[in-house]
Amino acid sequence: MDGAEELILYGTVLQDHYLANSFVVIYYLAGVFISFHTPDNLLCITRHQRPITTLITTIAKYQLQAQASPASHSFSYLRHITDTVKSMESNRRKKSNASAVIITEYAMPSPLDWFQIGFILALYVAWIASAWVTPGDATWNLLARYFPGGAEWGLWVVRTGVSLVALAHAFEVVLFDQLRMRRHGVRRWSALWWTWEISCFMEGIRVWNRIDRVIASKKKD
Repeated sequence: MDGAEELILYGTVLQDHYLANSFVVIYYLAGVFISFHTPDNLLCITRHQRPITTLITTIAKYQLQAQASPASHSFSYLRHITDTVKSMESNRRKKSNASAVIITEYAMPSPLDWFQIGFILALYVAWIASAWVTPGDATWNLLARYFPGGAEWGLWVVRTGVSLVALAHAFEVVLFDQLRMRRHGVRRWSALWWTWEISCFMEGIRVWNRIDRVIASKKKD
């Protein structure tokens, strides 16, 4: 069956069972937009698995059976379509290495996590403020007096060290998105995604431990 025949059959389906089939299509499309976070993912499944045409063919086939025997297909029709959609989604998640555990909430930092956030934030502030430190001012004199190696060495340590920390945390943000956010169903650019990603940039490794505890708790439930 080619695409034109599928669309013709689908048109027949909509004429006879508009509400039922509209529900199925809306249900499926909602699942697509919730499950896929980037245009590349949507393009990939459309190109390789052809979910929409598969769904159209399935609806058309069961509609023809329902016309032949309405009593035996009145309720099983929609149930089978829904099961088909769920099966397609399950196969997609397996192929994309997606987890059955979906993260829907943010876990607040512990007191030790807050200490880590405060420390990293202080480093970032020091890195920004170092641009305004000049020879002869109070900060320069303080570093020259107490920091081993003098003010110039102190400023170099701050600027270089914090830059390396920021780069490492930025790399962690990318990994966190791929290995935790995307895998566990957190929609990219959503408020929940931003909360976790900012925490990753500020905390580093500690946010991985926290989200893993959330995942472990959900698996037990």
